[in-house]
Amino acid sequence: MKPVTFKVQNTNFAEEQEQYGTMPTLHMEGPSGTIVSCWELSEEEIAEVVRTGKMWLGLMCFGKPLTPSFLTINSDDFFQEAVSTCSSCGINNVNTLVNKVDAIVIDKECENCASISEEDLNE
Repeated sequence: MKPVTFKVQNTNFAEEQEQYGTMPTLHMEGPSGTIVSCWELSEEEIAEVVRTGKMWLGLMCFGKPLTPSFLTINSDDFFQEAVSTCSSCGINNVNTLVNKVDAIVIDKECENCASISEEDLNE
């Protein structure tokens, strides 16, 4: 199993740390400070999950309290991408990223005029 890049990632953890390897992530603004990563299973790992129906999660806490964590197969459990109409130019091409954990819009940008208005952000 290995971490993989994904369309809306905005940061990398453990860059140039060989003992861990780089982990592409989406750090979502909001009260929870949720960080999302995407992992790809090998054919052998897929076969094992199909056989056992189980996955294991290991978290390194370095002596600190465990933070809430969960596994999912759906990115929609964390964020949702959508397209809406730009209030500046009126074209239906505003890429929107919604943080579903905290129920807030975390990014909006019009592909046509590149504007991000307060009105667009507060939709």
